[in-house]
Amino acid sequence: MFPELANKLNLRRFQDTFMNSQIVELRDVSHGANKYRASVKDSREYKDYIILFMVPREKGVSSEIVNELKSCLYNIFDSEHFFILMETYFSTLPGEGGKISLHLKKKDSESWNILKNAEHYSTNAIPLLDAKLLDTDIEKTLERMFPGESFKDGYQRLGWKDRVSSPFIKREKY
Repeated sequence: MFPELANKLNLRRFQDTFMNSQIVELRDVSHGANKYRASVKDSREYKDYIILFMVPREKGVSSEIVNELKSCLYNIFDSEHFFILMETYFSTLPGEGGKISLHLKKKDSESWNILKNAEHYSTNAIPLLDAKLLDTDIEKTLERMFPGESFKDGYQRLGWKDRVSSPFIKREKY
């Protein structure tokens, strides 16, 4: 049953992409100061996060791949099997798993309805990383993309719109 589901959802095509994804803090202002986006409710700060998927060039044309990945994600979140897997995951957590797990343990909760609604998702290629990522995440991402060479000017231009604000402007390889 699960191999058929994996084929239907196109999981094998994006297995490496999913395995290498990262949850990162969202930059408050695109190309702005190195500050994360957050809101405060009831004296508690809630940071905004995004999932960063790095798709290897070998997979094809970026706009086509982004659309394929988007479709794959929608199908995963809409799958009955995803709910079962998440339910199983939350049952393994020590304690209750926090307030979010209480919501996600209920199949018809508002949280699940949000997850299953494709309108709540935005999947985009990021031409300049400082549009969404903080500087430390840009550094890590560039190093993953160009191991041992991420300090080079050509690669740094992928990180920041305004290179003057880049922490690498005068960095030497060490």
